[in-house]
Amino acid sequence: MFNTISTNEKDFTLTLLKDRTKPIREDSRDVEQYRNITIKKLPSNGQVEVCIGNTRIISQIYAKVTKPFIDHPNEGMIVFTIDTNHLKPNADYNQCNETLNEFRTKLNHILEKSLKESKALDANSLCIVPGKLIWKIVIDVNIINYDGNAIDAAFLGALASWCSFKIPFLRYNSSTNHVVSDGKCIHLSILHKPFCVTFGMFYNGNCKAVCDPTWKEEKVMNGYLSVTANVFGEVCYMQMTSSILVS
Repeated sequence: MFNTISTNEKDFTLTLLKDRTKPIREDSRDVEQYRNITIKKLPSNGQVEVCIGNTRIISQIYAKVTKPFIDHPNEGMIVFTIDTNHLKPNADYNQCNETLNEFRTKLNHILEKSLKESKALDANSLCIVPGKLIWKIVIDVNIINYDGNAIDAAFLGALASWCSFKIPFLRYNSSTNHVVSDGKCIHLSILHKPFCVTFGMFYNGNCKAVCDPTWKEEKVMNGYLSVTANVFGEVCYMQMTSSILVS
């Protein structure tokens, strides 16, 4: 994210993509091809490592019992946090801080809209006692190494953490007015599974969409388009940051 790209590298990257018949990329991928993707479950409950090429993130879930919001008495809380402390700026510190803050805001927005507001993650299943007790789930996405397309890696990590995390099964005992656990653990409920695909957008006389851009491609692209859709073909969310018109 903070590495600089030389003029020669920029020209080389753009020249490869100018071929109208078969654009090629620096790592020999096709424009619609992802780098190698690995998803690894780590020892801790809900902890997952996702790698897309050299981009590496670790996602972890934390849960606690708390009181619900007054206007949502039957819904649990789902919170996303983005941690970039492992990324070391090598340029002007204040400018890098602004870049990181903007990046965290956009990434958090994508996760909120695509997973939470699309109702993929079942917030109602997190209710223990309506109006009194609910589960608060915090999904912490830690970006360890950045080599482009952290959006898709973070999305996969958050989704994989949710699917692998288990919480104690709690029930309300009306006679004692207490919540008790019988020692069993259950998976978090998911209603549908969306997936996010990010394209780097280039404009060299005509618009080209490049799937899974590397950091070098991100440095020279005109913007990006992230599309989140589920297996039913429903588009859950789209985010675009460019002035390019796309049909």
